[in-house]
Amino acid sequence: KFFPGALGTLIKAPAKEISQQPLLLSDIFSNGLAFTYTLSQAQNYTTRIQIERQYLYQELYANYERDPLLYYMTHSIIANLGTAKIQTLSAKTGYTDRYLRKKMSSGLGISIKSFSDIIRFQYSYHLYQSRKKNISLTDLAALSGYYDQSHMNLCYKRLTGLSPQKVLELYQKF
Repeated sequence: KFFPGALGTLIKAPAKEISQQPLLLSDIFSNGLAFTYTLSQAQNYTTRIQIERQYLYQELYANYERDPLLYYMTHSIIANLGTAKIQTLSAKTGYTDRYLRKKMSSGLGISIKSFSDIIRFQYSYHLYQSRKKNISLTDLAALSGYYDQSHMNLCYKRLTGLSPQKVLELYQKF
């Protein structure tokens, strides 16, 4: 997963140029000559992947500024499995609901509600898988933090375009 705005820290060419024609790695990546030389010295594919991974992590973390408030909000929502309330976050941080919504939207590019819905959706899916698929949709909704099964149905539809039953059937083989 990339951090919001991270692509600009990795690639020195404008996105418009990248999408219209083939470019050399040495031309688009910062420190591209050294990177491509190191890649060319790799003995096998696995080593190349390790070099690429190390380069990406180094470039991402070197230029990424962690916003403590955004970090706190996202981790609180994740820790509460998508059920954290904006009022609780506001009370704990001392910032207004409006400011927190604006901060999340500008930092992640999505609203607090959307982020919470995604986390709750992921949790419900993993809960279903961990229970070996032996759980009713009503129980799944209750255990996942939805108000009721109808609420879960609406959230699944909004995120995937499908009902929970269809999503769970679609990924039954995984």
